[in-house]
Amino acid sequence: FSVASRDDVIWSDAGKFATDPVDVVTQILLAENAEGTVFVPDSASAAAAVSDWRESSFDDGNWFSGTTGFGYDTSGTFSEFVTTDIEDMVLDVNTTLYVRVPFRAGIDPDSVEHLTLRMRYDDAFVAYLNGAEIARSDNAPTDDPAWNAVAPERRNNALAVQFSDFDITDSLENLRAGDNLLAILGVNLQLDSRDLLISPEIVATTRSDNYSR
Repeated sequence: FSVASRDDVIWSDAGKFATDPVDVVTQILLAENAEGTVFVPDSASAAAAVSDWRESSFDDGNWFSGTTGFGYDTSGTFSEFVTTDIEDMVLDVNTTLYVRVPFRAGIDPDSVEHLTLRMRYDDAFVAYLNGAEIARSDNAPTDDPAWNAVAPERRNNALAVQFSDFDITDSLENLRAGDNLLAILGVNLQLDSRDLLISPEIVATTRSDNYSR
């Protein structure tokens, strides 16, 4: 059995069986300015006490709440994108922060052709979907970053405020039809860094004919 496509017609050994091109539909599953929570560990013991923070079942009821983007900027460059200022929580306290953003996917994951994580970030990050790692920035620490990890390279501010796209289609098995949790480990360059930004978005591309993989 073989399949070939030409002139918007799909052919097989048995003959023509589709005549119309299939449109794709883009849906934002998680938008910017979504509600979330954040925690800044100030010691190894504080980090150990919330070791399962990436899991959707974790209780973050006593964490600081706000909307994405979480961050701060003493020079004002990120002001347009920081909707929850956490300067007092982070500056001179620690170089990492834990962010949890719940969202509901109102689609069948099997219908998704492509899944993309879009990030405005400074300086680095590692992202997890329902507990599984799905993406990390090129300048993120390796392996499982320590509670006080630092970004090995500074991120250019002009790039930080632009969306960077990360293809997470290979992680579709972690997307649920219903409630989901995006967890993000944000990593700064140094303890007295003048800025920080974590602002995610998740976009799904599906087929208009409701085809399922």
